[in-house]
Amino acid sequence: MKHKNITKVSAIIAVSILLLGACAGKMTVSNTPADEPVSQATEPAPVEPAEQVKESPPVVEVIPLDATLAKSTAQANADAAAPASEEQQAPEKSADATPPPQQPLPNPDITGITKQMLDHRNTLWHSRDKTFRLYVGDQFATEYSPDNKTFVIRSDVAGSNLECKYSMDGKLDTQHADQKAACNALINNLVNYLSSN
Repeated sequence: MKHKNITKVSAIIAVSILLLGACAGKMTVSNTPADEPVSQATEPAPVEPAEQVKESPPVVEVIPLDATLAKSTAQANADAAAPASEEQQAPEKSADATPPPQQPLPNPDITGITKQMLDHRNTLWHSRDKTFRLYVGDQFATEYSPDNKTFVIRSDVAGSNLECKYSMDGKLDTQHADQKAACNALINNLVNYLSSN
């Protein structure tokens, strides 16, 4: 008899375990305190969808090796960003652009130059026309007239007919006013010659 009872108990336990296993598969187990209502205990915990999980973007930091390299890169990017606007403005700039005014050439110190010339060992006095002359081949020929208070310098370069006539205050004769730069270059050659020889 005991043997039959043990068999019945074993069968009941086995059936109970099977029923519990089947129920457990349909229900979720949650760790809820005993005092909470059963409806809350059996509700499944909300699960966030995979799409809502946000991943933080990777942090990328660019560190230039040289500040001038970064500046030139930024300038190149800015130039590349607006080439059309510069091309549209280019004709306006060229039309409006005027060359900067040139500084007027200063008048040479003819009085100082003639004093140096009179003291130079190669300056010659010509009694017929009462002038002092200095000639340096392939460079220039000068003539100073104390009576007329004029100083004339001519280019001795082959093929050049440049002649510059100055008053003692350094003003160039009006006939040669358009050749002021070339005349000043001749005067500079004379000054260099007088100071080096």
